[in-house]
Amino acid sequence: MITVDTPVAVPTRIVGGSVLINGQLVPTEVALAGGRIVDSAPGATDVDASGLLVLPGIIDLHGDAFERAICPRPGVVVPMGIALAENDSWLLSAGITTAFLSATDSFEPGLRSRETLRHLVELLDPDEAFPLSCDIRLHVRHEVCLTDGHAELLDWMVKGRVHLLSTADHLPEDGDPVRRTRFLRSVSTRSTLAPTAIDDLIARASAQRELGRIQESELCRTALVLRIPLASHDDHDETTVATSLARGCSIVEFPFTTAVARIAQERSACVLLGAPNWVRGGSHLGLLSVAEALTAGVAGALCSDYHYPSLFHAAFLMAERQVMPLADAWALVSQRPAEAAGLTDKGRIAPGCAADLILVEPTPRGPRLRSVWVAGREVARFA
Repeated sequence: MITVDTPVAVPTRIVGGSVLINGQLVPTEVALAGGRIVDSAPGATDVDASGLLVLPGIIDLHGDAFERAICPRPGVVVPMGIALAENDSWLLSAGITTAFLSATDSFEPGLRSRETLRHLVELLDPDEAFPLSCDIRLHVRHEVCLTDGHAELLDWMVKGRVHLLSTADHLPEDGDPVRRTRFLRSVSTRSTLAPTAIDDLIARASAQRELGRIQESELCRTALVLRIPLASHDDHDETTVATSLARGCSIVEFPFTTAVARIAQERSACVLLGAPNWVRGGSHLGLLSVAEALTAGVAGALCSDYHYPSLFHAAFLMAERQVMPLADAWALVSQRPAEAAGLTDKGRIAPGCAADLILVEPTPRGPRLRSVWVAGREVARFA
């Protein structure tokens, strides 16, 4: 990847390419000025896109691969600034122009702690002007059994520092050995805690569940008032998804079954599924697959989940396998995520929209990303 140093957006015309407009790939030009797509840009510099596809940039509502930049091994932490800069390159290399970093707000120590989230919030402060090329947003994944720092989280929401909120309770209940084993395995991959220390962590957090539910209700009410998109996470049955929808969730992440996804869809919620699920051929947990969701007509949008490149490749694989035309598949990674997050000026190529674009070369061996544009600036180029 070649980082392109264009400090300001200059009037530009992208010519000669096949542009995705209104659900169709058409041979036309795209004019950019002031960071926006415009009808015309007098005096613009032409960029030759002959033989390339010109697509809206990918919008990722849930991506936690940045955690590997922060903590490449359990207990090994890289300085946050270095990690975010590295992650920025990963995002651009995957064609992602708007990324919601899914940061877990948990009772765990280390990577998914409030302390780590606080540091991330500080670095993403718009007044700090931290140099990132991708449009970075913050998706806070709040664990219900974390009750300390409730006022701090509410304050971040009021100040516009949280751009998407989801709540979940991954803590295993008593008498559920399957969830307990999964939780122990998950925590052990992120920390160096001994099994007895994890048992103590579970006990302390479980004692806070009742208060956590009360705080969760306040967080959700506040999100609705502030128009922060609200998501549920891992709804496993009809009761849990109904509860999530009653809280005002408009995004349902990773529902366990088709039946759960259908309830969400019938209530006009966006069913968000992981692109790696499609690329790999199924859920790594054995839950609802993207293929099943597409067959049932309940897939609303895709996210990177834990692997950024899967978003780019998922859409092209759907077209290659004749599941749907590329234009429809691309909507799953651009327009539909934008709509779910209330980003009315993203995910489409149309006058007035943000000039977030990617240029892709179709080749016999698969698509090759050639150029990435964010807010009218070319920020990355690939040979």
